[in-house]
Amino acid sequence: MDTYKSTLVGLLGLSSLLLVSQPTRQSALRAQAVKVKKSNPDGKIPPHSKQHPQKKIYLVYFLMTVSAWLQEIFITNLYKKEYGLSNDVIFQLTLINFMTSGVVTVFSGAFADKYGRKSTNVVFTGCYGAAACLAMIPELPAIFAGRILGGIAQALMFGVLDSMIVSDFFARKLITQGCDLYRTFGTMGVINSFAAVACGVLGDRLIWATGYNKAPFVVSWLVMWQAMQLVWSKMRESYGAVSTDDMELKKNTPTLGAFFKRPYIWPLMLASMAFEGSSFMFAFAALPVINSVHRTKSELPATYLFACIMTSALVGSLTFNIMMVKRRVRHIRVLSLILLGANLVCYRLARPKNERSTFWMANAFGLLIGLYYPCIGTLKARLIDEGIRSTVFSLVRAPVYVYVIAQLLLNQGTPTMVRMFQTSSWWLTAAFAATWIISYNKKLP
Repeated sequence: MDTYKSTLVGLLGLSSLLLVSQPTRQSALRAQAVKVKKSNPDGKIPPHSKQHPQKKIYLVYFLMTVSAWLQEIFITNLYKKEYGLSNDVIFQLTLINFMTSGVVTVFSGAFADKYGRKSTNVVFTGCYGAAACLAMIPELPAIFAGRILGGIAQALMFGVLDSMIVSDFFARKLITQGCDLYRTFGTMGVINSFAAVACGVLGDRLIWATGYNKAPFVVSWLVMWQAMQLVWSKMRESYGAVSTDDMELKKNTPTLGAFFKRPYIWPLMLASMAFEGSSFMFAFAALPVINSVHRTKSELPATYLFACIMTSALVGSLTFNIMMVKRRVRHIRVLSLILLGANLVCYRLARPKNERSTFWMANAFGLLIGLYYPCIGTLKARLIDEGIRSTVFSLVRAPVYVYVIAQLLLNQGTPTMVRMFQTSSWWLTAAFAATWIISYNKKLP
């Protein structure tokens, strides 16, 4: 068994051990009951549902991620093998996708706060479903239109979807039902990583069985259609302060200007830009960098490489849930350490020496991705006011697309894309320093 296969088997085994060690809602409810009895022996324990109160949200999120991964993993394969598009055209399609996301994300949060977060997520599912359909039409105008719709959907997914889930958490007071924000985002990270690995295998099998490179996109459309129906029928609507009838919410919501005067928000934006932008660059550059030190005649097993990286992310998300049970380390400090680790990994990836060490660095970055998203999600959920939640979530995300577009334009044609990792290392250093400084503020979670 070669390094890639044995690593994947080991990571799957580790994931299984971490999965059975996960903190559960029932254990949280028992801990709450003990606290109630200690503080008031005669106090009544609040009733709770036996069914997990976030079950529907997790199902919707799973369907959305499955649909998204089926498109993102196999889109380049479709362009090259089915349509014979050149690398220059594929680069233009990638660029238009990120440019659309960058423009839309500036306005999407405010739109969701005004017209409804659930309604905006219905738009998201519609855009992603339409993008899958347009990708199957072998005409350039349709393909470009599909990437534009995909860019709109991406902007909504990373901003409005999270804000809807957080709003639902606070509105239903799920903390009293044994739920917690860190476990919510940790579980979402687990779902996303699992969906990525599963979709890689499923898509390959679909293409093999049908001989049809468009097969993953047909399934993607069907899955997203199901997600749209569930969002519309099962999710609750929520609005920002601009449209709500809740006078208390209006009164307690700061203006955007006042909110962005809070000193911690800018380091968080820098951290988001540096890490999430580097994650996008990592997706483009990981395979070329490992290929640059691949010395054997056999082809690099890209499928196993992707599976190993995403299983590493799965390990990271599972580890985060276990790590945060005792709350001995604050989230802001964990974020700082993640940024430091990402900086060191990017520094090493910019100087690849041999295939094995570069492969392990790629897995280390996958692990950090799995740790990062639950951590930053929990921080934003706790620090951003409900009345402007979608607006700020989207604005915090906007610099990521500026970073990615700049990196793509500056590094176009660089064979190993080493310069991408060098730039990422510099930005991650700055983000680590900024978040470490604000971590001395004891009021931050």
